[in-house]
Amino acid sequence: MQNYRQKSGFVILLLIFGGFVFGCNTSAGNEDGLNQNEVLENSALTVSLDATSDNGNSVITSENAGEKTNASPTPNEADSKKIINRYLAGVAKVSGASEYVEARKIVYGDLDGDSDDDGAVQFTIEGMGGGNYYAFYLAVFRNENGKLKPLTYKVVGGKLYRNITFKQIKDGRIYFDTEEYAEEDGACCPSIKGKTVYILKNGKLEEVKANNRNKK
Repeated sequence: MQNYRQKSGFVILLLIFGGFVFGCNTSAGNEDGLNQNEVLENSALTVSLDATSDNGNSVITSENAGEKTNASPTPNEADSKKIINRYLAGVAKVSGASEYVEARKIVYGDLDGDSDDDGAVQFTIEGMGGGNYYAFYLAVFRNENGKLKPLTYKVVGGKLYRNITFKQIKDGRIYFDTEEYAEEDGACCPSIKGKTVYILKNGKLEEVKANNRNKK
């Protein structure tokens, strides 16, 4: 019951905080209510992006990427990281927080059925409101003539929500392993292991499956 009350309090706090930070902003293709134009404007103001272009970020190519003949070239890794850095810096600025860059994970694969290698990024934003809350996000980028174009992003996990780990892109689907909270779990250690899948639909990220939820 204590964990249930803790989670309920977190949901209320998140709703209040979300209303305070994001106000009434809306954006086509962004399900979390954050203004895409504002993110891009803040991205353009970011400087010294090359300083955070590597930091050991994990870069993976989807397992079936080599089976297709791309209509557009595979995005250049160095240029792609600059675009991703700029966009995620904008998300962090709009959120009033910062990215934990070392935890970023980048995966390439076809997300929209055009045989191009698009990009998807799991990243972590922490310190919202000056506290110790953190959230896991998923951002997607479309391959347009060999360059990544930011499309949208979505909260997919976080403290007192669930842990989530990006696994692969396959057949247009984005696969994750998850760990969700049982009633007796502490904030540090969710114990219910599972899997979930996201797809890109009408310019938005949509969760379409969650299964294999088993207590350890």
